[in-house]
Amino acid sequence: MSTTEEIPTKLMIALYYCYPPAGLPKDQLEPHKLFHQETCTNLNLGGRIRVSEEGINGVLSGTENALREYEASLRKELLQLVVVVIDNDHDDDPTTEWLDIKYCHLRNDIPTEQQLFDSLQVKITREVVSLIEPTPQNQGKNKGKRCRQRRKQKRKEKQMQEKLAEASVGEDGPSNNVTVKLAAAKEVVTIEDWKNNTPAQHLFPEEWNNKLLELAQKEEEGSFEESEAVLLDTRNIYETRVGHFAVPQLPTLFPNTRKFSSLPLALNTEEAAEALAGKQVFMYCTGGVRCERAGTYLRALSDSNSGAWEGKEKPKAIFQLKGGIQKYLETYGEQVEPKSDDDADAKPCLYR
Repeated sequence: MSTTEEIPTKLMIALYYCYPPAGLPKDQLEPHKLFHQETCTNLNLGGRIRVSEEGINGVLSGTENALREYEASLRKELLQLVVVVIDNDHDDDPTTEWLDIKYCHLRNDIPTEQQLFDSLQVKITREVVSLIEPTPQNQGKNKGKRCRQRRKQKRKEKQMQEKLAEASVGEDGPSNNVTVKLAAAKEVVTIEDWKNNTPAQHLFPEEWNNKLLELAQKEEEGSFEESEAVLLDTRNIYETRVGHFAVPQLPTLFPNTRKFSSLPLALNTEEAAEALAGKQVFMYCTGGVRCERAGTYLRALSDSNSGAWEGKEKPKAIFQLKGGIQKYLETYGEQVEPKSDDDADAKPCLYR
């Protein structure tokens, strides 16, 4: 247990998620939940943590030293919970392959107390992130109450979509950007075992920049008859309005959703299918966790040959930005103009 004297005063936010190859043992979820509660309490960390058989997703605030001590404890805990094959000839920690954690500095333009969690919530959930709305059959004993909540939520969403339709993100960007109109969306395509599909290929920020800039250059030179690639922003509309990737010559698909569980509906639209079919898809989100599921679902949807994807070509490739926007900005920083001619060839930040 750390004492106050041992912990530096630098406060930070830690965002993380993990999808262990074989998941977490069902009979160990409660003990694992207790591990988080006790460890975070001892280190004076606040935040929100979701624990499921799929893995874990969390965001915590506290001192840097306490957060890093928590990370070290979590990696040891996961090695005890998860059956992994370790190469005895190497000392590599296998959790580095599937535990993604990012440390964020606090913003100077927002009061510190507004950026820190004042409590801790750890709960066991069905999924790390919820992409598909639960059906009435698996909603449990509170099914009636949840159905009423869903009807109320749908009314709010309809009103919100009507407002968003008047000012959708992407309309002020390049003319080849595509915005989804959810009001005209088809129903969500039900796909059995969609999570068993191959996830998107991870690209580190440097790889992400290099690939996109290379494709943009080929587009500018006229190497392709039509766009070879498209970016897919899997975030909600209010997040996209804060900032998004803008790559010259390459279009972006903006689903314009209000919540993540509306993304399957947005992907099953004519706009989405036309924009993504036969293309290299580069998807991104804030920290990477949503793309883990969005990439898998998109692959399953395009393979299904149903809904808006009937008769459409599958995407040629599906990539996701590893670590999301947060990791990208840690690597490239905010968008700035070159300070001198010597900086002109430096790799630019593509996030605006």
